[in-house]
Amino acid sequence: MRSSSTPTTPSNHFEYAGLLRRLGQEELALAEYRTAMGLTPPFVELYYNRGDLLAVRGDTAGR
Repeated sequence: MRSSSTPTTPSNHFEYAGLLRRLGQEELALAEYRTAMGLTPPFVELYYNRGDLLAVRGDTAGR
């Protein structure tokens, strides 16, 4: 059974990733961005925010 606070849609994962990033939980944020990317056709904000987080971390390889 899922918790009511568990993201269930691509949009929820995207928003949750932003929250995690603001809380300094970058690894979890990246995982949520990856999950959202697997659930939905691409949308610009998703890829931009993920890329921005990777750039801030100095990850030019995009891992």
